[in-house]
Amino acid sequence: MIRKLLDKVTLIITWLCGILMVLTILLVVANVLTRTLFTAPIKGTVELVQYCIMAIAVLIMARTCFEDKHIYVTVFTDKIPPRARGILYAFGRFISAVLFGIMSVLLFKSLGGVAERVSDILHLPITIMYTIMGIGVGLTAIAFLAQAFFFITDSCKKTEGGAEE
Repeated sequence: MIRKLLDKVTLIITWLCGILMVLTILLVVANVLTRTLFTAPIKGTVELVQYCIMAIAVLIMARTCFEDKHIYVTVFTDKIPPRARGILYAFGRFISAVLFGIMSVLLFKSLGGVAERVSDILHLPITIMYTIMGIGVGLTAIAFLAQAFFFITDSCKKTEGGAEE
């Protein structure tokens, strides 16, 4: 049940990031065309692209965690028995979940300190960026916590020889 929910969240994040990427590309292309053809670039393009790329980055970070698609260096962990490896991975994911959870809380707490700040050109509230970052980092924390749970439950199913019970 948890895995199905995470799959749905991952699908939503994937579509959202894809749409944001297409919109970003269209905005940049439109900006280049208007600047070239009419010598009039679209006002605020750089700011909008920065907001979109930041949103894409933090949401894709969460998606990567939900799908457990990190790059691993397994030189040392390959030498550990499967059950112990699962527990080690679960511990690492749990620590990551705690740290990302703290970052998310700090981002949301800092919203009050940036409430009056706006972007230079379009005067967009900086709180938008902090909120998106807090959501993305919070989703990453949830993903790490889920991965820790999966590693623990999967490693508990294994016998000492690594076979399923």
